[in-house]
Amino acid sequence: MNPIQELRGKGVNETVFWVTHNLMNDWVQLPDAQPEHLMCAKLIKKQLTGDLNATVDSQPPFPFKERNLLRAQLARI
Repeated sequence: MNPIQELRGKGVNETVFWVTHNLMNDWVQLPDAQPEHLMCAKLIKKQLTGDLNATVDSQPPFPFKERNLLRAQLARI
């Protein structure tokens, strides 16, 4: 865990998010939001693909997976 990352149940990680693209499939728990994800995510305007393992092609670069971008954007909301 990142030393400045907020613990689960506190701050931006107070809520745990589960996602699915089809209600008949399994739900996937999104990872906790990390500071570096939040810093990058606030600079990006990007339509998500729905593939949690997809790389994010954006400017500025987001060097994490789409699951991290989604979680960071949910924390920002």
